[in-house]
Parts: sequence; C-alpha cells; structure tokens
Amino acid sequence: MSIADSSYATKHTAYAHEGRTVGIMQDYEYVVDSDPNKHGKYLPLLRRPVFSPEQLRLKPVDCVLVTSYTYFDEILAQLDWFRASGGNVIRVYPTPEVA
Repeated sequence: MSIADSSYATKHTAYAHEGRTVGIMQDYEYVVDSDPNKHGKYLPLLRRPVFSPEQLRLKPVDCVLVTSYTYFDEILAQLDWFRASGGNVIRVYPTPEVA
C-alpha cells in the first residue's frame, strides 16, 4: 500500500515542505514551512500557498506529511505538541512511515 492510499493520507493532512514538490499526494489541506521567506508564496505546479507552522494550530489536521529527509528529526521535535494532541507525522524519506 502506498502512503497516499493509507488512512493517514486524508483530506485532513498538512504537507511540511522543503523546497521540492512530491507528487505522491495532492489532496491535502495546506502546506507549511518554517522559512518566513516562503510564507504567502506558492508551490510550483500545484499552486498551493505556503503557511507558517502556526497554521497547524489555527486549522488543525489529522496528520503532517514531512518531505524533508535532512531536517526530519528537527521537524519532528517541533511537532511534539501536535503528536501529543493525537496528530500523526508521516516521514516520506527514505522509506514512507508514520513516525
């Protein structure tokens, strides 16, 4: 089963972005990135706006899909509050898994 087919890849998913577009999932609520230079800009090809991580608190989702391999551990630590409240975090690289 692909990560896009899993029960976590629902419409209530946020996409944590790291400068690349991943074509595995297009049905998500919004995109977040901690880089303030990206806030208010759009993902290439998908035309999705990029929000600050605060959006996760303002408009809660069931899970966050993280595409960053390099910063995954740092992002996961920043999402401790999200996981404590019942949210799931999906790691894309190197192998898709729910963290």
